[in-house]
Amino acid sequence: MSFRDQMIASKAIGAKNYDTAIDAYKRILDENKEDCHATGMLAFCYEWKGDIARAIIHADNFLNRFPNDLQMLLLSARYWAQSGDEERAYGFVCRALENAHEKAYKVPKWFFKLLKPLSIFKKFRGLEEKVERGEQINGKYREDQLNWAKQYKAWYESNKST
Repeated sequence: MSFRDQMIASKAIGAKNYDTAIDAYKRILDENKEDCHATGMLAFCYEWKGDIARAIIHADNFLNRFPNDLQMLLLSARYWAQSGDEERAYGFVCRALENAHEKAYKVPKWFFKLLKPLSIFKKFRGLEEKVERGEQINGKYREDQLNWAKQYKAWYESNKST
C-alpha cells in the first residue's frame, strides 16, 4: 500500500474530508486491486460521506473476500435497514452478531513508532494523538453499532413473531 496515500487518507478522514480520502484509497487500489484495507475504507468513507449506495458496493466486494467481517456486515445491515429491506437487514444483523467476537481492527504498533520521530516536523505534530483518539472513537462506534444490531434483531423478531 502506498504509504503516502495512506497518510493522506488518514489525515483526510480525521478532517472529515472524505472525497480526498476516497481519492487516496482509489489510487491505492489502482496499484493493488487486492488491497482489502483500501476496499474496506472506501466503503466506510462513502458511508460517512452519505453515499450509502456506493458504500454497499465496496462492502459487498470486501465481504466476497472476508464474509464474516463484523464491520462490513454491520454496514450492510444498516444499508438494507435504511433501504427498507428488513429481511435482508436481519440476515446481516444475525451474521454480524455471530461474528461479534471478532477483534476490532487496531492501527499497528509500528505505525505509532513511525509517527513519533515524524513529530519533529510541524506537519506531523499531533498526528499520533489524533490516531489514538481515532482508535477510541472507533471502539465506541463499534460498541454503538453492536447495540444497534441487538436492538434491530429484537425488534425484527418481535414484529415477525406476531
